[in-house]
Amino acid sequence: MQAQLLEALMHGDVIHAPLDPAKATRCLDIGCGTGYVTNAMARKFSNAEVVGLDLSPVPNIRQWEENVKFFEGNILTQNPCEWKAADGQSMLPPDAALFDLCWSRLLVMGMTDWPGFFKKEFELLKPGGWAECHEMDGIWYDSKGQEWLTDKTWRQRMAKGLHELGIYEHPGSDAARRMTEAGFVDVQTAQYRMYFGGGREQDPVAKKAADFWAKDAKEVVPLVIRRVMSKMGADEDEIKAMVEDFEESLELDIGSYSIIYATWGRKPE
Repeated sequence: MQAQLLEALMHGDVIHAPLDPAKATRCLDIGCGTGYVTNAMARKFSNAEVVGLDLSPVPNIRQWEENVKFFEGNILTQNPCEWKAADGQSMLPPDAALFDLCWSRLLVMGMTDWPGFFKKEFELLKPGGWAECHEMDGIWYDSKGQEWLTDKTWRQRMAKGLHELGIYEHPGSDAARRMTEAGFVDVQTAQYRMYFGGGREQDPVAKKAADFWAKDAKEVVPLVIRRVMSKMGADEDEIKAMVEDFEESLELDIGSYSIIYATWGRKPE
């Protein structure tokens, strides 16, 4: 559901990088999850081998395009030839410059080395290839564009916990800078507002997305609080109090939103 709504908000195509489909031979979807975008990428780049990579096995929940291959592995610590193929047979070459496109979305909760990530993407791309990432900062805004909930106890404690765990809170807004530092050129960013609650939305697609994010926030944020604070050694009463604090502070349908940053850049020829 999330993937489809993001696709709709991005006008039907989540891939912004101007890669010519006729020239693409191999593309990579990093952190592919259920493989929704991998399949969409395979349809767009129908002549290319499209690789979906994740730390966990990809569930077999849809009909895969013929040019899709899935691998299990770590983008930071392993080379492509070390990734485990889902079919038990496929292998990738040992060369570094393998891909025409490296694409990723919402790796924030599992990524602790963003400079290393963009450097690895740079190495994996062919000269002239593109990297693209879609990330959100850990910041919500109110209807006036001011930072929202920053004064809440649960929010302050979460920020501290994320920092101590090495999880960076601004991967979206910093992506362009980090890409440039890694050597990418022609770096561009598009911003999309993700509203929480659709009462202010006129566009049907935006309203549907906003209602989904409102429901998602209510379900996901308490899980994130529990995960982060458990790793920080918080006891059950402390975690429960933080979740209650979050639920009391979350007034939806008042125009509050977060921003997803789509950032893409090219490896020089």
